[in-house]
Amino acid sequence: METCPICAVRIQGLSVCRRCGADWTRVVAVLADAREHLRSAREAYMDNEADAMLLHAKRAYSKRRSRAARRLLASAAALNRDFELALRIWRLDRQDPTGNTQQSEPEDRSNHQASKG
Repeated sequence: METCPICAVRIQGLSVCRRCGADWTRVVAVLADAREHLRSAREAYMDNEADAMLLHAKRAYSKRRSRAARRLLASAAALNRDFELALRIWRLDRQDPTGNTQQSEPEDRSNHQASKG
């Protein structure tokens, strides 16, 4: 996190905003935990441990819905032959190419799109 979401002052590297006093300690910890799970998922891939890769990818994505976490989760799901999850995550990535979303996942619209065309 580079700026305070409340007052927009630069807080890079700080856990408490110097202007408004907002405490971001937990947020910073969750983001660090997400980065650690991404690293662990990549290591599991390098070690040919698909189950561990999927576990860490899911945890990383649950903590921060970044593009990197989404793509790693889709890859891990495919390696574990969970093609339904892989496809769902791949569709999310196509809907939000910026990767900046922190919102909940949109509904699966595959049935709606199929009925249109």
